[in-house]
Amino acid sequence: MNHYTLVQATEADVDTLLRLRLMTMPTHLEKAGLFLSEDEHKAKVIEDYECSFIIYCEHKIAGMLKYKDINTRIYIMQLQIFPAMQNKGIGRDVLTQVIQNRQGKRVELS
Repeated sequence: MNHYTLVQATEADVDTLLRLRLMTMPTHLEKAGLFLSEDEHKAKVIEDYECSFIIYCEHKIAGMLKYKDINTRIYIMQLQIFPAMQNKGIGRDVLTQVIQNRQGKRVELS
């Protein structure tokens, strides 16, 4: 299991999270017929921004987890890992930790 930490995203992280989104999302969205402008991607980054957490692994930014902890459920809205950090089990480990720490809450992934 990877050692990672989650740190609440700040305003200073918006550009990094936009870069992450532009590196990871367009291919998937375009396969579904969705072609977003950079401004539209930025709007998605900023949406529910208070729920965004930077994933640090070995003191490097590995990606982002966006989730809401709502009453009886934890709603995972996004999990994105930088391409250079993919295939190392980071996303799996983050999701495993969320599930293990759910305190009886249902975990939902959108």
